[in-house]
Amino acid sequence: MTATQSDKNTDQLQPERYFAPVPDETEAYDLPVTGTLPTELAGRYFRNGPNPLPGDPSGHWFTGIGMLHGVRIAGGKAEWYRNRWVKTARLAGERFMDENGRRNLAVNSANTHIIEHGGKLLALCEVGFPYQVTPELDTVGPVDFGGRLTTAMTAHPKQDPVTGELHFFGYGFRPPFLTYHRLSASGELVHSAEIDVPASTMMHDFAITENYVIWLDLPLVFDHTLLERGMPYEWRDAYGARLGVMRKDSTKVQWFDVDPCYILHVVTRSRTPRAGSWWTLSATADDRGTRFGARSVVRSKSETTSSTRRRRWASARCTAGRSTLPAGPSASSSSTIVASNSPLSTKAGPACPTGTSTP
Repeated sequence: MTATQSDKNTDQLQPERYFAPVPDETEAYDLPVTGTLPTELAGRYFRNGPNPLPGDPSGHWFTGIGMLHGVRIAGGKAEWYRNRWVKTARLAGERFMDENGRRNLAVNSANTHIIEHGGKLLALCEVGFPYQVTPELDTVGPVDFGGRLTTAMTAHPKQDPVTGELHFFGYGFRPPFLTYHRLSASGELVHSAEIDVPASTMMHDFAITENYVIWLDLPLVFDHTLLERGMPYEWRDAYGARLGVMRKDSTKVQWFDVDPCYILHVVTRSRTPRAGSWWTLSATADDRGTRFGARSVVRSKSETTSSTRRRRWASARCTAGRSTLPAGPSASSSSTIVASNSPLSTKAGPACPTGTSTP
């Protein structure tokens, strides 16, 4: 690689050049529209992503304070736009650890995703509590579900489309390293259970099916000696990589070894009943935790012995490829749509589908 090529590659990773943060909070009304908005489309489009304060560089794309962007659409018009930083305890300058060495889960960036569940809008970041915000994007505060949540909450929870329950997990730097949680459709934390894993890893996502949870235990491992660099994780081949399959009503996990890779986001998942069980998981993946662009199909097998020996197979398709980064200030962001028939929408109107999008 030539020096010019190296400089070019380095430039591509400079957020101040290509994904510069928005320097202030603002709002606008009666926005100009290019083309036509369907009159049936009514609701709010929200987006969340890391956005460091002016003069306070984060040192890493993933660690800036969360900034929310919102557009209100109704009657064929874009009624307003506004953006707000999530007013977290981290933004207020509170310490990550208290004087007794306990983790303060309210100190996080709330910068990765925004969802609606149980009548609340929640800004999420996987290293701490979610933050509730209003439909106008003002911060209400951290949410621990009545004191029942004692771990962080993943930024990528999964809603069961049948029961309305929200399945999520939290990983920690200290034991318990992984905890599974479930919220009722109304937003009450009704179930929490520790899942046994050997170390703290950066488990960014997971998957659910109708009856099962799929865990991604991969070799991007926490190292406290790296805390000062911003992202305290390193690739460890020796840790190995595996997928875990667990019934939603159990804490017993069947693990399947896979070739080393890192799965950032799950795209689809399915179970095909056969002699034994085949599991297919499609995801964005990285074969060494540092680069994208490969495509691999990995399989693993596990033998269980009872009165007869049975063989079960797991199949994980790690479909890699560089994601197209969204235009705008954040290199990593997630969005959600709140329909007009949601309790969070202040104006009545025809219903539109509610969904989430993770670029």
